[in-house]
Amino acid sequence: MPWAQPWQEDLRFWRARDEVVTRLPEGAVTLGNDPRSDISAYSTGAHAFTTQHHPEITPDFMQGMLEVLADAVEPGLLAEARSSSDGVAKDERFAESMARFFELPRQG
Repeated sequence: MPWAQPWQEDLRFWRARDEVVTRLPEGAVTLGNDPRSDISAYSTGAHAFTTQHHPEITPDFMQGMLEVLADAVEPGLLAEARSSSDGVAKDERFAESMARFFELPRQG
């Protein structure tokens, strides 16, 4: 997907839930996966794009949220969340690709 470059191969995002997509809608193409899901982002042509990730969350915001939730989260999961911040999206590549997706010509 040209509109998804250059992030598609190497950009990581925050994930806030454990729900997963297990089957693509007809005509959809997988755009991303993660350790918990084989389908974490997909599109159906120029009509729909979705991701289970939260590119709008900054590393500082997530670390603050983890501090607030520290007493309510299982320690192993909390440690995994804290360590997962390495390499999480800190640039505008994803936002730029979303803009390119919405600029695609649409057919009725």
